[in-house]
Amino acid sequence: MTTYSTSRKYVAVDTPEGETVVMNGDTLRYGLTPRDMALELGVEPSGKNLARMSRIVYAANSPQTAYGFYDATPEPLSVEIHAADTTYSYRLAAYNSDLFWLNFLSLGIGMFEDRGNDNRYEHPDLYWTGDGYRTFRKNDWTLGVRPRYRSVLKATERRGGRRATRYANSFQKGRVNVSLAFPWLQLYSFSPVSTGIRRNNGGCIGIAAGIEYLYRDKRGIALEASALAGYATIWGPAASIDPPPNEEWSAIHISLAEYFHFRRFTVGYGLNAARNKYTYKPPYPGFGTNYLGDTRLDDRYWAAGIMVAAYINITPKIMFGATYRPTFFQFGTTRPWRYEHSATLDLKFYLFRK
Repeated sequence: MTTYSTSRKYVAVDTPEGETVVMNGDTLRYGLTPRDMALELGVEPSGKNLARMSRIVYAANSPQTAYGFYDATPEPLSVEIHAADTTYSYRLAAYNSDLFWLNFLSLGIGMFEDRGNDNRYEHPDLYWTGDGYRTFRKNDWTLGVRPRYRSVLKATERRGGRRATRYANSFQKGRVNVSLAFPWLQLYSFSPVSTGIRRNNGGCIGIAAGIEYLYRDKRGIALEASALAGYATIWGPAASIDPPPNEEWSAIHISLAEYFHFRRFTVGYGLNAARNKYTYKPPYPGFGTNYLGDTRLDDRYWAAGIMVAAYINITPKIMFGATYRPTFFQFGTTRPWRYEHSATLDLKFYLFRK
């Protein structure tokens, strides 16, 4: 939980020529060693921690990076950068750390415990882009490692540099992504018709589309819709199967999700609404394993739940991963509180970015 974060925090300011940097009236320090940073943050200088500090001091930031240390606080920080003929002034607002939001996985209990803990707050770094300064949110898992802007530009001259640059520019603030996905494998579980029929099955064909707005670098809000159907629903009538299947299933999912984009991975979570349809008709004599006498069913209802997704970024425009959509509440049924779910493996494409 967030309580495991250090109570000491830092702000890194990457300047092109080592200008004077002042935070809350104090001049920031240059030239820290990994051990200096560990001591300033109150972290034990073990081999593992020093390796992490090395990534911050040497790998992720330039020699012109200045560091400011402070006790964790939700209050904004003021930073001034004094260049030869210009003074840049910034007010860095605090944000909840990634570890705080990870507490969502404990049903929000961790968030409740940490709601009064100032350790959950971070402040972004500042770095020079060639024509001004930009903020960069820290990553809790690496204590703030970020890509070096100038190194990325130079990397285009080295093997693999072009790939790094493509990923670095793929998920910038303000972009709009339009996506198309093909769920090619489906596993689902519906509430049982009877004790003998659980309505669990696998296999589907479907299509999904969405639009995503990146409100911050590498973080976006997406509205997505998908239509899924069991193989029997699609291929049975087309192939004139005799006898036809006596069970068919299909669903439409509408999700509002937040996605976190990294160079290699994309993860997301959000709310999901499902329009489920399940039909049953008595099988022909001697065919079909599920038999309910002369019963005929045509269940159509809306259900509400959540969705979680994880993808591997094959290229900046092609992703492959899995989506899990559990629902917990059914609208318009006699037993509204029922758990159902569907899971798919998805091949997702970004058609264009604006």
